Amino acid sequence: MSVIDARKRARQRLVLQFCIGIVVVALTNVLEWKFALVPLPAALTWVVQCGIAGLIFTISSSNFIARKLAPFAALWQRVIVKSTLAFVVVLVTILFNVPNISYRWLVVFYALSIIWNWFTAYFFKENSIASQAGSRMVTGWNLSHVFALTSFVLLILTLGLTMAQQPIIANRTANWAYGFLSITVFLIVIDQFAWFKRFRILDPASLGAFIVLLFMAAYYPVFTSSTKAEATFEIDTRPNLLASQMTQADILISDSPQLRTSNLSNIPAHLDVRPDEQGIALWNDLMRALSGKRRVYWIRVPEYSNDTKHVLATFLQANGCLVDRQASGLHVDVYELRPPFVAPRVLPPSLALGNSDAFDPAQIDFGAIQITGSRIEPNACSHGALAVALRWRLTQPTESPLRASFLVIDPKGHAISTLDFYVDDTALRHTDQWSPGEETPSYYQIIVPFGTPPRTYRLALAVFPENNPQRLPIVGTHDDRVNLGQFQVYRAEDDTHDPYNSLRESNLTPAGIQLRDGLQLDAYGINKQVLLPGEKLTLTTRWKALGAPLLDYNIRVRLKSDQTLTETFGKNYDNSYPSSHWQSGESVVDRWVLSVPRTSPGGTARLEIAVDGGKSLHLADVDITPITRTLQMPKVDVSVRARFDNLAELVGYEIEKPNIAPEKPLRITLHWRAIAAIDENYTIFVQLVSKDDRLIAQSDQIPAKGDRPIWSWIPDEYVADRHELTLDSSDFQGEAKLIVGIYDTATKKRVLVNNGTTDFLSLPSSILVK
Repeated sequence: MSVIDARKRARQRLVLQFCIGIVVVALTNVLEWKFALVPLPAALTWVVQCGIAGLIFTISSSNFIARKLAPFAALWQRVIVKSTLAFVVVLVTILFNVPNISYRWLVVFYALSIIWNWFTAYFFKENSIASQAGSRMVTGWNLSHVFALTSFVLLILTLGLTMAQQPIIANRTANWAYGFLSITVFLIVIDQFAWFKRFRILDPASLGAFIVLLFMAAYYPVFTSSTKAEATFEIDTRPNLLASQMTQADILISDSPQLRTSNLSNIPAHLDVRPDEQGIALWNDLMRALSGKRRVYWIRVPEYSNDTKHVLATFLQANGCLVDRQASGLHVDVYELRPPFVAPRVLPPSLALGNSDAFDPAQIDFGAIQITGSRIEPNACSHGALAVALRWRLTQPTESPLRASFLVIDPKGHAISTLDFYVDDTALRHTDQWSPGEETPSYYQIIVPFGTPPRTYRLALAVFPENNPQRLPIVGTHDDRVNLGQFQVYRAEDDTHDPYNSLRESNLTPAGIQLRDGLQLDAYGINKQVLLPGEKLTLTTRWKALGAPLLDYNIRVRLKSDQTLTETFGKNYDNSYPSSHWQSGESVVDRWVLSVPRTSPGGTARLEIAVDGGKSLHLADVDITPITRTLQMPKVDVSVRARFDNLAELVGYEIEKPNIAPEKPLRITLHWRAIAAIDENYTIFVQLVSKDDRLIAQSDQIPAKGDRPIWSWIPDEYVADRHELTLDSSDFQGEAKLIVGIYDTATKKRVLVNNGTTDFLSLPSSILVK
């Protein structure tokens, strides 16, 4: 090949690489404009960091270093020295750019450097011609092609990650693409000015490293003017994307001295606070600073947080709705504000201790533990959390930790949310580690499920031991659940996020079907798929308004086999929150209850939902278990004829053996006659007591061991109910008596016998306890 042809091909290669560079730059600009992936100021930072990281191979295979070390060191020694030198350069640069980088990545970089150096030194050490060829391979056209192609592939991968909704990984991938693009440019420039070889000091590879280091030195003041937290923010939080979300009515708040919001560009309004230093006096400052603001973007640096007493968090919780949580190197919590601003009523223990006005007086006695003070916030947003504070006092030692169960109850009596917590003190000790008489405040956040419509709700509380799901009864009542108060749910303007992940816990089946213009059934779920006649089926539906305003749509839910067995019809939430009140994009969760007819013969039934004037949708098949009923009075050993209110009549009973021993339980069968159709659930109890009314053995169960609940009975039906009583650890021996009663399963309230004042019946049989 002639010199002219060689120059011509060199120019063609140059033009080709230049075109590749133009395409890559164009793609990066499109990605930046379309997806706001890489903040432009931070892009220069990443160019330097990724350029240095990529040039590790070029520096470590430098002919200059090889020539200087060759006479004095063995091959493996030259490899280690070159690798260490390159690693130090890369390490310094990376620590400035990515202060939170894992040490594992540094180890990987160093290992790759050693491997590459060994490869180049071993294969290109035979003669000077091979060495020069190796140098051209490392610093010449082929390598620049590789880097250009790599940057292009990374940008395509970035696009795919973005479409897969992986913004953080896509961000880092795009930045690596910038880095490889910078390497490509450096290699092209260096190859065009290879005449620097004549100085015998800098070969093209070393010259590239030197240029990048000069650029780093010039850019060093930019790094030192920002703190570590700010550098992390610039890299991981994408301030240009954050700024594109914010408006003039929004404000950025930082509670960390390590992050100065004034140093962040493109942010319309910012505020640096020091909650631990200012205390609750900060609340007055916030009321003034947040006046007229719509949203707060709270940037938290976990390791440098100045809100360890939760001063700022408590204020935002009481005066706003958490609508989004953005997790990256820093945490960004987005609150939608709800003026007028007020001082929080519910305080966490860090603020409640020493504050005499932190609780409303209360006296709720669960026996082992008492509540001596309580307070709940009056408002919560439709997908937020309700703040609750309780003051506990232990009255007697507990063998196992006690747990508090909170229930959010809607106006229909449905528990729409249930959350259990340990009863802990401020040191997170469970009650089994407390001493009697200890008193401590506790703070809870009760999740309001996503899509909860704006209405008034009740918050109830029950307490139970960890090793026993049986709730502790409230002393002096028949209840085991206390009503802590009411609160109002309001609708948040931003109804698209689920910051507390309540959707994940709802276990609803996705639907995504539009049943009427602008009304979409998003998801649904049923409480049971196998039912008894008389049992209630609860259907939970989540709707979404695709537009606004909507009409007042009527919803029809029915259960049918050959014909309709049962159905319910009406507007959402009994017309208290109909679809005409919904806003575009709003999600609303509603519940529909169907009672399977007691006379149903059983079999498979279809559950369907429809919107009047729109489509009908088959949701599920449910199995109705047939019941064999007895309408003839059975023969009994002992006749009783005792009437339990307007519920049932105990016509008699049979006892297998009139004695009981530790190895021989007492078996008794009660025979009941249904008086009326009852919708509530009741429990029947049989107790063995001594003459001095000491409890010896007991059986509490839904009739027929749960197979025949009272709500499945029809009038004048006879039901056999068998119980087994086993002795407890009591050492009692002698004669005892049996008593029978019925109580409401939910309220624990007993049913009166024979229209009298007693709530149990003593059976005439005497039992011998051995």
